[in-house]
Amino acid sequence: MRNPTRQKLGEAEHFLELMKEHLDDDIRFSYYFSAFLSAARSITFHLQKQYSSYANFSDWYYPYQEEMKDDKELKYLHELRVEEVHREPVVTGTTRTRSFTIDVIIGEPSAVTTETKKNTKPASAKIPPKVVKRFLPKFDRVNIIDFCEKQINKLEKIVKKCECTFK
Repeated sequence: MRNPTRQKLGEAEHFLELMKEHLDDDIRFSYYFSAFLSAARSITFHLQKQYSSYANFSDWYYPYQEEMKDDKELKYLHELRVEEVHREPVVTGTTRTRSFTIDVIIGEPSAVTTETKKNTKPASAKIPPKVVKRFLPKFDRVNIIDFCEKQINKLEKIVKKCECTFK
């Protein structure tokens, strides 16, 4: 049997993994973050559609809806999705580090020719800055990856409880 709720949860997890893999690529990261937001927000929509025909589903689900409305992180996840989909791409902050290297020629000073000096480029120019952290500036500079993992875990717990109750 096809499980649309699980499929949407898997989709959100997939985009989260791609966010981790492409942390250093600003463009790809923003695409995957956008896709994550849409997929994560859709999980509860699919859950409601999939299980709405079960007796007592609405009564069972209502306390979880209230809990999610009161959860400031899940509420923020919803706000991010609204901003991303309906207004403009979500602006994220980054913390970057840069490594530097030095080429050293050891030997007699006469061995270093003018040609060698001319062709030597600093190795640091070849090493792009590395993203250490991406964060959400509007939410206490929280690490995006940690934030998204935490929200997925919350949503997965609700999905598991629903599956146990209505299968």
